[in-house]
Amino acid sequence: MFLFMANLLAHQPYEVPEQYLQMYNETSVTGLREFRAMVTMFDDGIGKVVQALKDRGMWNNTILVVMNDNGGHQRFGSNWPLRGNLATAFEGGIRATGFIHSNLLHKTGYTNNELIHITDFFPTFLNLAGGNIDPQLQLDGMDVWDTLSEGKTSPRNGTILHYDTHVSSPCIAVRLGDYKLIDGRYDLISEFANIQTDRWVPKPEHVNPDIPDVLPIDKVATLLFNIKDDPREIHDLSESMPDIVEELRQYGADVTAGAPPPFFPDKEPEAANNIKGIWTANWC
Repeated sequence: MFLFMANLLAHQPYEVPEQYLQMYNETSVTGLREFRAMVTMFDDGIGKVVQALKDRGMWNNTILVVMNDNGGHQRFGSNWPLRGNLATAFEGGIRATGFIHSNLLHKTGYTNNELIHITDFFPTFLNLAGGNIDPQLQLDGMDVWDTLSEGKTSPRNGTILHYDTHVSSPCIAVRLGDYKLIDGRYDLISEFANIQTDRWVPKPEHVNPDIPDVLPIDKVATLLFNIKDDPREIHDLSESMPDIVEELRQYGADVTAGAPPPFFPDKEPEAANNIKGIWTANWC
């Protein structure tokens, strides 16, 4: 059995049953109380799924993966010590946290820092279930079970982190080996047009945090970082390593060459305040 639960918690609109809201006090930040309550409700939902699997005798043969799709919003939290905000191409925006729990794991209780992309879960789960993958499909994903279950080196050496050809936010961000390239507009949605989102936002409890002394940059830029040595993205290497910049640009061009062309529908006048002028019921 495969179960996929894409939960809107915690996301706009900030709505939550009163029983969860009462767990938290009012704050000076609009929406923060609701956000905290939504996270708690999300945790309870995962607990209900786990309990249902246990009740049916399925838990011992289950692989539970819990992950988010992006970094946090600086209004409600902190991606410290990583740089950037939700909806940016910096590590604070694109490096997602998560965990895996299963009795099938050979190694547990550790942090895995290997490069893994969301597309890797399909071939990984399919192989675990005894399925066969037609090589003619040319999947983007790779089987990373040995990486997850034993902590071995990931078979993945690179990936596309972001690819947008829309005129309002053209950008490609790629990772290849230890290097990461951001080429274009690093903040990805218009909501942050007037916010400096290339900063490091410490947690409230931090006293005299070590905030890098780096000047704000233009919204559109070419940036190169060695993520292994510099995960906080402090030192831009683009000018000193132009050959690496071109190598990553070529890698991005090669990978995206096989992608379907993007579809940008005509703008909907009644959706002037929605995402890029396109009417949606909510976020997606």
